[in-house]
Amino acid sequence: IRVAELAMAVASLAGANRGELQTLGLAAGLMNLGYLNLRSGVLDAPRELEKHEWEQVKQHPNYSLEMLADSDLPAVAREAIADHHEHWDGSGYPLGKKGNDISLFARIIKLCDAYVALRSHRAYRKQYRPHEAIEFIIAFSGEIFDPELATIFARQIPQYPSGVTVLLNSGEGGVISNPNTGHVARPVVRVLGVNGVPVKRPYE
Repeated sequence: IRVAELAMAVASLAGANRGELQTLGLAAGLMNLGYLNLRSGVLDAPRELEKHEWEQVKQHPNYSLEMLADSDLPAVAREAIADHHEHWDGSGYPLGKKGNDISLFARIIKLCDAYVALRSHRAYRKQYRPHEAIEFIIAFSGEIFDPELATIFARQIPQYPSGVTVLLNSGEGGVISNPNTGHVARPVVRVLGVNGVPVKRPYE
């Protein structure tokens, strides 16, 4: 659900209409249905997967489509489910599609799925902080991610959401009061203290 919400937000920024957003949200919500066909424990294994386990995981888009074969899911949604693990540079799976050969919806879902995954705790790593997840997406723009979509994402999704506590290099500390969407690397901070000493009147 988190991926679907984020994907629709990004697509809206990219100019998608209401019908397209509904179809995209549906595809994002159903993309991992095929995980139900995987052996229990594979996805949460606190180790690198064995080769045969990884090969099975790589088939989950196909499993999802098989499970949805008799549904009235739109063709564009099916294509998004099929392609959502393809990479911009062709290094993804299951078919190794590249660039614009990957459906637009799949490219959006790929980006948002990666962000949500990075922001989630995993058995083998801690969750990334918002700005770390954005930095990862920027670093792999043009490799894993569509560079145009990655730019939209990085400019519009807050690196420092409201309520996050921060310590500035000036010694001032406080909370993000406004993520300043559109200028996400320059949020507004409500300063509550300086060098560990509370200020009498908080300021921004």
